[in-house]
Amino acid sequence: MFSTASLRSGGVKWLLISPGLGALVRVIAWVIAILFRMPIKADLSDPTAWFILLATIPLALFEEIGWRSYALDRVLRTRSPLEASLLIGLPWGFLHLTILLPGMMSVGTHPIAQVGSVVVISIILTWVYVRSGHSLWTVTVLHGVQNGLVVLNRGLSIVPASWLLFASCFILAVALILFDQRTFFTKPSVS
Repeated sequence: MFSTASLRSGGVKWLLISPGLGALVRVIAWVIAILFRMPIKADLSDPTAWFILLATIPLALFEEIGWRSYALDRVLRTRSPLEASLLIGLPWGFLHLTILLPGMMSVGTHPIAQVGSVVVISIILTWVYVRSGHSLWTVTVLHGVQNGLVVLNRGLSIVPASWLLFASCFILAVALILFDQRTFFTKPSVS
């Protein structure tokens, strides 16, 4: 894990890009909400908003250790990054169905929006992971910032917020795939 903390090989660049992409996911959702005249009340002056943002980064680390640093590294040995992101994203998405259960934080979210958002953000995380030289820290920051900026969706009920998250992740993932097809479709060379 600590070997990915190196700031060589463009590490600083990717530590700046990753929170930007995490924020972009939520900003796209926020813009779509405004365009559709949804009752959104983003307020970053609220001190709890900053606490939420900072608290989500260490929590994202635990997921990223398993999903990207362990599982994705192994799948990338035999699959292209796009294939690997989908193979990792599907079980990760289905595990996130547990937060739809009664008493959990996403009760009321449509299961397709929940699983779809996770699968599509897996594509984004995989791209950053591969492009950053397999840096655990870059995907942790992206994941944490994206989760923490949920405060931009205040005022929305869980159902439209979950569909907006899915739409924004989808838009960004498609743009990245179109922008960097070489990274997404390159299969590893088998020795």
